[in-house]
Amino acid sequence: MKHTIKKIIRVALFAFLSLVSVALTPAYAGTEEVSLYSMSENWGMGYDASTHTLTCSSAWQGRGWRFNWKYIDSNIESYTIEFASATTTSGTVTVKYSYNYEDYTKEFGFDSGATGITIDMHTGFGNDTYSLDYILIKAAAACTITLSRAYFTTTGNSDVYQAENADYSGATLETSADNSIVPITDDSHYVTFSVDVPCKAVYRLNIGYSTKNGGDKGAYISINSGSDISYTFTGTGASEVTEIAYSTILNKGTNTIKIYGNWKYYYIDYLRVYEPTLYLVGNVHESGYSWAPNSGSLMTFDSEAETFSCTTRIGMSDNQATA
Repeated sequence: MKHTIKKIIRVALFAFLSLVSVALTPAYAGTEEVSLYSMSENWGMGYDASTHTLTCSSAWQGRGWRFNWKYIDSNIESYTIEFASATTTSGTVTVKYSYNYEDYTKEFGFDSGATGITIDMHTGFGNDTYSLDYILIKAAAACTITLSRAYFTTTGNSDVYQAENADYSGATLETSADNSIVPITDDSHYVTFSVDVPCKAVYRLNIGYSTKNGGDKGAYISINSGSDISYTFTGTGASEVTEIAYSTILNKGTNTIKIYGNWKYYYIDYLRVYEPTLYLVGNVHESGYSWAPNSGSLMTFDSEAETFSCTTRIGMSDNQATA
């Protein structure tokens, strides 16, 4: 009888927890950061990449990002440009795009005193899928505009953090017309990403990197100033950027992911953080954490310890940091 009651409790609590974990799953709108160092579309407006400052000497000069016909679909919702301070003049943001082998432009205005502008990437574009050529900022009068951030908002399940916007003290940023990367070529070089997440959970981190024809390279990863974890970046081509996956527990709020050292001579482009597959729902006990999976795991309830546990921790790989 005792075992039957325990079984009923176990099944009922598992069903309840499954519902709760779904209901409490944070909304996870993704962002894709855009470089503030590579504004190669130049219509006469000056740009200081080190301070992210646009200088317009006369009306309607422009400067912007060239995307080389980036594919836009329903997963990309909007594009946001944030200014470091309010603008002293009005202006426009011009989007050039193409579909069905025809080129189009669409303009969006901002007022004097604006601190940013968000562009709906679909309304009025005539098609939900198209190729993006460039996005251009133009000012109505002579002025300076300092940028603080630019990014796409997506319906996808990941956030992208660019290395150039991270802490890379000791290294010198390498920039080109289309990209910026942080070289790790000395023991003093590192890049530290600050990542904000909505809850304590297991997150998959994809590191965008290159070895520039240098073969495999070893690296250290440290999460929240924890112990060094050795990792190997598989060799890439000269201009190829690829991703390698790593899973770890991140705390609610701000976390730091530091990449540095070991064999060196690799180059970090970005960090992609995916929506979690497991959420912490219980307390810390001697047996470890209890997890609420998004789907497909066997979960049991220990009535004496009053904790849940998963027999399979979905999303954890062999190199998973454990509680």
